[in-house]
Amino acid sequence: MEKLIALDITVGLILAVANFYIQFSVDALELSGLTFLLFLSLVFVNFLSIFTMWRKYRYFSFIPFVISLIFVPLLVFSGFSGHKLGIYNKPSYPDKYFNEERKKELTAIAEELLGAQDEKSKRVIEEKLNKHRLVVKNIDRYSNIVELYYDRSRIMSIYIFAKDGLPEIYSIKPIITENDIPYWDKLIDIIKTENNLSKYSRDNIVWVPEIVYPFLVKNLDKTFVDKLAAMETYDDFAARNKIVPSLLDIHGKRYTEYCNLIASKLSKEEKLKVIEILNQHCQISSRLIEDSNISWKPMERSLDFCGYTGVSSSFHASRHLQQLISDGVISRRDREGHLQVKPNLSDKEIREIEWLQVEIMRHIYGNLVRKEEYWSNDKTKLADNWYFYVYRE
Repeated sequence: MEKLIALDITVGLILAVANFYIQFSVDALELSGLTFLLFLSLVFVNFLSIFTMWRKYRYFSFIPFVISLIFVPLLVFSGFSGHKLGIYNKPSYPDKYFNEERKKELTAIAEELLGAQDEKSKRVIEEKLNKHRLVVKNIDRYSNIVELYYDRSRIMSIYIFAKDGLPEIYSIKPIITENDIPYWDKLIDIIKTENNLSKYSRDNIVWVPEIVYPFLVKNLDKTFVDKLAAMETYDDFAARNKIVPSLLDIHGKRYTEYCNLIASKLSKEEKLKVIEILNQHCQISSRLIEDSNISWKPMERSLDFCGYTGVSSSFHASRHLQQLISDGVISRRDREGHLQVKPNLSDKEIREIEWLQVEIMRHIYGNLVRKEEYWSNDKTKLADNWYFYVYRE
């Protein structure tokens, strides 16, 4: 019995200290829950021990069980006090975290990131964020915006520095820039389909070749299309370099090496031409929303592409389209759900449709177009040029 009591006290104190540290510093609910699970296992063992020790110790056999129960409120208190003390240093709680001193430091870091000229300088600046427990999510030098985030249990606390402030929703015209195309290799994947899905399994592609391939080929120079078609895919690159297939490698060093190689083989003029064509596709004149491969399913409240892939009602594109349909700006033109735009659009309605087409392009172009939308409407303004919002994965 003495050994069991000593074990209860030792484990209880260790787990109480661990729970305090987790809530104060690590901020991981799963780890905090694990401390309770471990201690509840010990409580269960103590309960079973009553039956095994009863003959020898009688009522004294309850002592280990009672001691373990006493440590339960101690675990709760340690977690609660650690959480309260840790709030002041956790990005999840901007009211406590984002004080005047931190604002000045983060503003200086954000402005440095906007001015960084190369990856090495950027990495040096990013290291300064470690003490603030933030990581760079995105740098948009075209819009003078830096996104920083803190990830906790698949919940992202995101801080946005917008040097020129954030606009109201759909108040500006959408413009795709090079910053919105992080993976140029996706252009090669699209061109290599040749709109021939027999070369690919539908489960293995995240773009819609029936829509994007004809548009790109029609507007790109044939010589450039042939150049793209002749360039190697990542699978070819992996085979040539004998890279063992791995789910982790798609975001690893070898994939980054491949992306940099592809980007270096495209001239600035070629990239600008692609960007120009993508901007044409999001403009009202392209009538992308009226494409025969795009339809609206009212029962599911979702966009459908070619009958085999779609955008569920939880995505912004579907919710935005539903709102425009409710407002009478867009309507279904047939029973299949194909869409049409009303005549005599106002400037605001044109901007809204163009933003909707950008949102659709994020899906039909796969990972080629990653245009970020920064609106002030659904974000909390913390201070001049600083905004906060929460994103749940």
